[in-house]
Amino acid sequence: MERDFVIENGVLKNYTGPGGDVVILEGVTEIGERAFFGCRGLTRVTIPAGVTMIGDYAFYDCMGLTRVTISEGVTEIGEWAFSGCTGLTSVTIPERVTKIGEGVFSGCMDLTQIEIAPGNRQFSVENGLMISEKRHCVIFAMGNLTSVTIPDSVTKIGEEAFRGCKGLTSITIPAGVTEIGCAAFWHCTGLTSVTIPDGVTEIGGGTFADCTGLTSVTIPAGVTEISVSAFEKCKKLTIHAPAGPYAEQYAKKCNIPFVAE
Repeated sequence: MERDFVIENGVLKNYTGPGGDVVILEGVTEIGERAFFGCRGLTRVTIPAGVTMIGDYAFYDCMGLTRVTISEGVTEIGEWAFSGCTGLTSVTIPERVTKIGEGVFSGCMDLTQIEIAPGNRQFSVENGLMISEKRHCVIFAMGNLTSVTIPDSVTKIGEEAFRGCKGLTSITIPAGVTEIGCAAFWHCTGLTSVTIPDGVTEIGGGTFADCTGLTSVTIPAGVTEISVSAFEKCKKLTIHAPAGPYAEQYAKKCNIPFVAE
């Protein structure tokens, strides 16, 4: 119903309805930040042709959402826009989309089918990974992955890109990767060992937190900063690194077993 939508100058500011199958009203040009935030009764949503932007956190934590039709007019999808939509199983990225924010599908572990419109050269899907070709960044890893080799073209693993990939047991990170985002591998409980590439200098907050199966991580000498929460709850972990550099000091500080290599 029209009264379920709060719209200002074409921007859908808030949805106040009960959910279900929702068709956004014609005349809307932008779905605003947090417009459907936490609307767990929402099951399907159709975005009209006039919409060009989906804002940050727009559908965050809409756990009941199983299907979304993104119109061909959309050019930008904001950060964390569909994060926590645990019921979402498939999505199509239209041709005109040129920008997708961090964590856009974080926690969508049932999302195992992503289709990129044929004319879209900004994004691709390879080895179960959604990749920004422009930023050379892994945006999202599908939840059904068990083993993956990240393509050599990738230089960055985005925030929460692999979050909750519990079945993932093996990953190969190419030498060209220089940045691994916060919580990138959070709660990958099946992961047992990881080798960090030489170009990485920082391991951020929660990067491998709650990876309860992780027993070995190899850290290069060039790493100069590791967040105190990077390996939180990794109780079986042993850090392997050259003796002397920062990684050894970190291991001692956090009471993590260390092996010099």
